[in-house]
Amino acid sequence: MSIRFGGGQYFNIAKRAAAINGLTVTDEDSKFPKAGAIDNAGNPPFRFNTAGASNRLDFDLNHLLNGGFETAFVGGVPAAAVSPYLSWVTTGATATRNTSTPKTGVACMQVSGTGYIYADILVLAGEFWHGEGWGRKQGAGTNALIRAQNLHTGSWLKSDGTWQSAAQALLDTSSTSYVSWTVATTIESPTTSMPRKMTLRVYYYGGGSGGAGTETLYDETFWWPYGVNQVSIHGHNIVSNLPSDVNQGVTVELLGAGTATPTNVRASLTQRRPSFYKNFTATEADRFLGVKITNSSLNPSGAVFIGELLLIQAVTLLRSQNYGYRITAIDPQLIEATDAGEQRRYLECEEGGRRRLKMTVGYRAAAQYAEARDVMMQATRNGAYKSVLVPDDTDPEVCIFGNLQPMSAEWEHSREGLNLWEGSEIVIDEAPMFTVVP
Repeated sequence: MSIRFGGGQYFNIAKRAAAINGLTVTDEDSKFPKAGAIDNAGNPPFRFNTAGASNRLDFDLNHLLNGGFETAFVGGVPAAAVSPYLSWVTTGATATRNTSTPKTGVACMQVSGTGYIYADILVLAGEFWHGEGWGRKQGAGTNALIRAQNLHTGSWLKSDGTWQSAAQALLDTSSTSYVSWTVATTIESPTTSMPRKMTLRVYYYGGGSGGAGTETLYDETFWWPYGVNQVSIHGHNIVSNLPSDVNQGVTVELLGAGTATPTNVRASLTQRRPSFYKNFTATEADRFLGVKITNSSLNPSGAVFIGELLLIQAVTLLRSQNYGYRITAIDPQLIEATDAGEQRRYLECEEGGRRRLKMTVGYRAAAQYAEARDVMMQATRNGAYKSVLVPDDTDPEVCIFGNLQPMSAEWEHSREGLNLWEGSEIVIDEAPMFTVVP
């Protein structure tokens, strides 16, 4: 029995990826567009336009915009900046779109001059990342060279996935034919002086200053967080497990693949109200993930809507809860009484019922305390940013998406002994999920 947690401004990988490469859906209600499914808020929700037989939401997790260099460059770089996620910058070099010698597709990136072009990618400390691509030199130029650096620590990434203080190369080739490179790594964890949000800067070097024929070429270069290990849906109208004489209900699957429109089933989800989740084994090759809702035309509640969809790298906390947890159902009401003493109640709003989860957690080692401080409280700014918390990963009923410590915005803790920290009660309030009438 373990606690699983994810939280912070950028913890939903689906949202970050969609900001770079977009989110594809099979059918979209213009009144409740797809952005509502990944906006880190319970409302407004996303809704499919019709009760189709099969609905999908597909994600390309790549964070390097135009990494295949297939579309036109903007201002001499592969793409305009997408703040705060990505920017391309040239330093002492010139980047052009070469349509004569691509590895695949119709174009590659040609870098000329003694400098380089770099891309800044937003990453989170402790995340798993994957990078890959192709490179070659052209003519008598210097080697095709790719490097990656964590700007917040100064460390350089090696091809074996480790980090070093001295500059390292992910690709360093004198070949005039394309050579592939790939790397899998864990972004360095924060220290007492390091933030959770970090910048990975990737450098693509030019071929020298010898003029024509001394350029370097790069193609199909992509970076994505490959450690997604939990999917959850919050605030929905999906009905499943109906009697067989009615219909087979609705099935929800997480699909993954290394190519677009994934088809390999990574997890089958059992629907619960008001939320449901699934833990699964992360697959490095899954640059593309999709959520497929099958037989949604049979959904008794009509066209499917989703309040929030999370694809995250959930952390299994080092310390389990001390004494279980408590769940409080919240349905805000206005209560009045007639002269005769009859009580009348009215819902304050038409949102679905919410839950509050409370649990007491103590920390019996420095690492346990530091994790609660850094991964839970500092990463969410004491609940200012949303979180998702599963208090017992063997229980399919409870998966709360909302804000930690909603009332006090404080986290109090004390050190009772050399190896005992007593934390205040962990509280998370579920985000309100508004009901959509089909």
